[in-house]
Amino acid sequence: KAPKKIDKHYVKKGCSHCHFTGYKGRQAIYEIIPINETLRQKIKTEDLNVRQLLKEEGIQSLADNAFTLFEQGLTSIDEIYAILASA
Repeated sequence: KAPKKIDKHYVKKGCSHCHFTGYKGRQAIYEIIPINETLRQKIKTEDLNVRQLLKEEGIQSLADNAFTLFEQGLTSIDEIYAILASA
């Protein structure tokens, strides 16, 4: 399930310059989690259920980042599913 409603969906076309992928270059889909004291304590006590804490801290999840890039037309839904299925 997408973390937010996406009103506009881009569909890649492709051409001979992009080898019919619809994209030129690469776009990173990532999740960066800075370790603060609260998170350090959770890790130390092996409490790894930290999604809510990260959300409260304003840290964008891998899925959030992926769907933001999709909404901007910078990646495809196929790429998102490939990334999230392996996470």
